[in-house]
Parts: sequence; C-alpha cells; structure tokens
Amino acid sequence: MKKLRHIAAAALGAIVLAGTCSFSACGKGANVIKKDSYTADNRLILEYYGVDIDTLQAMTNDTKLIVDYIENKFQVDFKFITGTATTWLETLNRNIAVGDVPDLFFHDAKDPSYSTWLKEKYLYDFGTQLDKYPNLTAQFAKYSEEMKDYLGGAWYGLPLILDEDAKGTVVSEHAMYYRRDWYEKVKDYIPSNRYADENHRTIKDPEAADFDYIDFYNLCEAFAKGDPDGAGTRCLVDCPHVNDCRYSAKSIYVDNDRFPWYSWQCLGKPYEEATREEKTQSLKTFNPHGECAFKVQSDLVDHQAVILQFSDGSTATHSMIQGSVRPCRTIRVTGTEGEIEGMIETCVFHVRKYDFANADYTERSVDVRKDIPENDHHAGGDEGIIRDFIRMIRKERPSVSCTKIQDSIYGHLCVYKADKSMDEGRIEEINEV
Repeated sequence: MKKLRHIAAAALGAIVLAGTCSFSACGKGANVIKKDSYTADNRLILEYYGVDIDTLQAMTNDTKLIVDYIENKFQVDFKFITGTATTWLETLNRNIAVGDVPDLFFHDAKDPSYSTWLKEKYLYDFGTQLDKYPNLTAQFAKYSEEMKDYLGGAWYGLPLILDEDAKGTVVSEHAMYYRRDWYEKVKDYIPSNRYADENHRTIKDPEAADFDYIDFYNLCEAFAKGDPDGAGTRCLVDCPHVNDCRYSAKSIYVDNDRFPWYSWQCLGKPYEEATREEKTQSLKTFNPHGECAFKVQSDLVDHQAVILQFSDGSTATHSMIQGSVRPCRTIRVTGTEGEIEGMIETCVFHVRKYDFANADYTERSVDVRKDIPENDHHAGGDEGIIRDFIRMIRKERPSVSCTKIQDSIYGHLCVYKADKSMDEGRIEEINEV
C-alpha cells in the first residue's frame, strides 16, 4: 500500500516522499494524523470539491472519457463532493484548521481565506517554483501574453497564481498551491509544525474554461514525466537513481567516458590525464555535468523540428532529437530529377536518378572517407574551413563548400527565428539580408 501511494502521488504531481517524510499539524495545539483513503483494490481516493458538481457529474461523453483516462493512467479514483461555493470553502477552512491540508488546490475566484492560508504557511505560492523546473515551464508557457497584466504580471501569465499586494489583499483571481510534500522535495524551508502526517488528497474543481480537465491531465503529465521521484541535485551525491537513470552522470561520463573533451575541461588539465577519482570528485562538487538533468537551470529543448519554405517554393525540414538510441546526422535531398541521401558518420552518400523510361531509378554510392584527413571532425569540415580561409587570403578559388557571409547570416537567422516561432507559436518571416 505504501508503494502504491508513493507512485500515485508522484504521478499526480505532488512528487512526494510519502512513507518516508513525517509532518505534524497545528490544530489548536493538537497533532492530527489523517490517513489517505483507498479503494478496495488499493487505488488512491482523491476528494474533488466543486461548485455545481451535480451539473458537472452529468458530463458529456468526451469529458467522462477524459476523467476515466486520468483515473486509469494514474491509478486513482475521484470522489465527487457536491455543494455550493460556501459549502466547500467552509469545509476546506475546517479541514485546514485541523491540519488536513490539500496536496493540490486550485480555484478561479478570490477569497479572503487565501491570504490567511498563505500567511499561516499552510499553502505556498506555486508560481515561485516555475523558474526551477523546465518540464513545468513548458506546460505552462502556453498561456498568452495578454494574461500577464490581468493576472498580476506573473512572468508565465498563468491563470493559476495568487499574488498579494502590499496590503495583503488578493490581486489576481486564480490560485494554485502545493502542500509541503512538494516543497520538501525542492528543499524550500517550511515550518515543521504545520502539516499532518498523511493528509487526504483534496482537489478543488476549477470553474473557468482556463483550467479544465484536459489542462489538469497535462499538468499531471508535466510532473509525471519530470524528475524521478526522490531524485537528488547531483547524480553522485544524493540520487538513488544514479545506477538506472538514463541521464546518470556516472554512466555517461565516468563508466563510459562519453564526450571527455567537454565533460572534463573544467579540471584544468588534459582530459587524457584525469584519473577516475578526479572525475568522480568533480562530478560530486563543481562540475556542471554532475548536476541532475531534471534540476539543472537550462531552457534548452531536447527535441525540435523546424520547417523552412524558400522563396522558390521548395521546403526543408530540420529535425533534432537528443538522446536517440543511435546518434547520427543524416541528409536527404529530393528533387525533380532524383535524390541524394547520406549519413555523415559513414561518409557514404547515395545518388539516385529517376529512370522515367522504365519507371525505375539508377543509383551510385559515393564514399568520401578517403578524402577526410585523419583525426579531423565533422567529416573533414573543420580542416576544410581552414583550408578555404587560407585560399581566400591568398586570393585563390575556394572550394564549392565555401559560402558567402550572407548565407551564414541566413543560417543564424533561421536558428533565431525557429526559437521565436517555438516561443510564440506562429510562423516567422526571414527578411532579405
């Protein structure tokens, strides 16, 4: 049962250390212990408070399908609790007063109780954590720029964040909080006398379309696909997943010594001279490659597809996937008369031409490995650039691979515009240089 609870709570986003953390609650001076509720088949029960829940329960087939899917995927059961806004607010106030603090709470209307709950440290503003966790930032980034001013200027423009002005009144109309379990996970300081040992998982129903069942499911997914439950800050210091995580610094950099020219440059010596002990110690302390991949402060994407359309109507697609099983760089150029296909790692390219008379094609392979200098990188491209540079200085004719400065600028503009297109969700134009 402990294991099941641990998994279910982690999937739903609390990412708790359930079963290992102990908390105490302040309820008129008495400690209150409340146990989680389970179904007969050990599924965690989530209490779901909502206004006009009777109407909500008369769901459309589509909404019912989403709810069923959430329950099955995360192995939980929703317990719908009906009532008016006054009813559920009174219930939550009463429960919180005795230490029964919700793991997850969200609502789209303001109420004086929110300020009290914040000041009493029962609830903490979730918005402050977004900068630390890119997997959450990616989920929340979809909310529009226009929402920011309306919602108190929160950087991500979420209709989920509760802010307070200097007088302590609520200035935005949406709120979202996580209980101590989450903040214990991210190592924020929280007074230890405010929480019960094992609280019911209580979720408040959102009334606005800004945050519906699909958004709730996406939020669950954002947490569930994030850092493994119990992950530490450094792989070789405090992470229980160091031997089985696909991003383990021990596996990648120590055991298999991948990318040594990158991973050991911080040692201040040739990487060939670094000992295993020196490598391990650096990953434990100052080496940035030793940080947890899920906790590192980075906004780099791990996969991306860019589609370009040129002025003549032709198109190009660039696909980048990090962490693939077989890393490689491939190219395929398809034209009206034939195609060229190849892989830079093999340095073999296949040239195919249409044979219209026989509804077939001819093919020849070109192996350029013999033309690549020994120990040169990027299939000879590194030395090729230097060779062309020297030729141009000598006013000699460069190779066919040498581009004009305008072409290089276009290449950089493509990268910048691709990022802007991804951030803003729209097509970007590239003006003539």
